[in-house]
Amino acid sequence: MSTDVNLNAEFAVVFNNFLLQTNKIITFRNDVLFLIENGKDQLLSKANQKIRIIKDFSKSAKTPIKVTPEVEKMVGESLDAFQFVKNPDISIRHSKRRIDAATIVFIHSLLDATIYSLCKISHSLNSNDWTPFIKDRKIEIETVLANTKDKVIQAATEKFLISLERESIVKRSDILHAICKPTPQTKHANNFVFSKASLEAFDNLWHDIVHGQQSGREIFTIDQELNFGLKAGVYFSSMVRHKYGLEKEISEQQYEQLVSEN
Repeated sequence: MSTDVNLNAEFAVVFNNFLLQTNKIITFRNDVLFLIENGKDQLLSKANQKIRIIKDFSKSAKTPIKVTPEVEKMVGESLDAFQFVKNPDISIRHSKRRIDAATIVFIHSLLDATIYSLCKISHSLNSNDWTPFIKDRKIEIETVLANTKDKVIQAATEKFLISLERESIVKRSDILHAICKPTPQTKHANNFVFSKASLEAFDNLWHDIVHGQQSGREIFTIDQELNFGLKAGVYFSSMVRHKYGLEKEISEQQYEQLVSEN
């Protein structure tokens, strides 16, 4: 299948951006965790300094303290500082949990956006692949009479594609699988076998974090979750690439190296 040069370039941007941003986020998490673990003395010194500031501020106030946003911020920071000085190990543990939760949210958002971008690329390459999803949709007779069959299908599938933006990551995954029909024999990501149940679990974890049910708890499977998010993005990108014969704006050898490394 011949493909438009612009769509090849768009695919390259989507795939490379996913890899770049995901790896940056994971690296940032690892760096922050290292700094927190090894910077306890500096954090204690900073916390004590905040406590001294709020104590000096309270002593110098000759009139009742006016609660301004600046004062609220100062008091809030000092409360965190008191907690840290009281038990730094617990505070560090809580910080690690929040960092892990934030990392999951970022990786999920990147994967979600990437899958939707791949859906748009698929539709641009062949909108006929999307007709099974609109076969039961009602189309006004006026629209049918005023346009050709191809234009009617194009408009209807575009409307369906736009509606997917409000759907879950699992729904979009189902759509891409129905279109691409990947075979178990084709390697789309190194040491990775896609599982819908795993994607649902990843999505449920994101949902629990966003709605506050998991943000303060330890994510014992954090490494597996981050690995899944990264490998899933490679998997979906490779699946669409094989379906439409897309050419990367890097060599085949470089592409295969990226897949094998991720």
